[in-house]
Amino acid sequence: MKVIILLFTLLFSHLAIAQTTEIEKLLTLEQFDQAEVISRQQIIDNPTDATAWFWHGRVMATQASNSFFSAFSYATESLEAFKKAVELEPNNATFVMGLVTYYRNAPAIVGGGEEHARELIKQSYLRSPTNYQFQLQHGLVLFEEQKWEQAFELFQDMRSGNDVSERLMGHYQFARTSVFSGLRVPEGISAMNTYLAMIDNSDSSLPSAAWARVRLAQLYLKQGAVDEFQLLAEAREDHEEQALAEMWQALLDRD
Repeated sequence: MKVIILLFTLLFSHLAIAQTTEIEKLLTLEQFDQAEVISRQQIIDNPTDATAWFWHGRVMATQASNSFFSAFSYATESLEAFKKAVELEPNNATFVMGLVTYYRNAPAIVGGGEEHARELIKQSYLRSPTNYQFQLQHGLVLFEEQKWEQAFELFQDMRSGNDVSERLMGHYQFARTSVFSGLRVPEGISAMNTYLAMIDNSDSSLPSAAWARVRLAQLYLKQGAVDEFQLLAEAREDHEEQALAEMWQALLDRD
């Protein structure tokens, strides 16, 4: 009997993966109704599978975005599916961020709202404070709320993390917090120089070296380190990204 149960478990696990791949393909092809049929059957067959609920949430959110008359019911079902995924696996950052994304993009009438997103991030961080995504997202919330010292403390912890990407993001966000708060500027400069010395531009999950250099330039100006600022300004490249070019121009006009 145990062998049969194990075989069924493996079969359903494989089926869930296959269906998830199929759902993703159908969403890419904009065959939303077919994706809904599969995702709905998946949660019926696997009611305790958080991945199934997460994908059903994605499908229903897509349906809501592409519907007028049924948008409310689709969105409501999407919210409940994302909540169920988080209920089943509360420490899964992908599922938590799926619900956070819903809260931040959906109107209040269907349960959206930034306050819900921030509360979920806070509770997720308190439940699992060593989870990199929860650390980062909670730190960004503290940043947005201008709770500077708490943000510094959290990003400082990330700077000594086990993972290289985590440490790099900690350096960058610590320095960025210095830029906007005007506090701990020498430490911010040190953090950003460390970031630039270690960054691998092939890692798209991290801010680019170009953004790091313009943030470092801002810190040099705050410190009154004009020579260091000029060296960075002279070494800058012609940026295709308009926001960077405008930031450099604003800094040069201010200098």
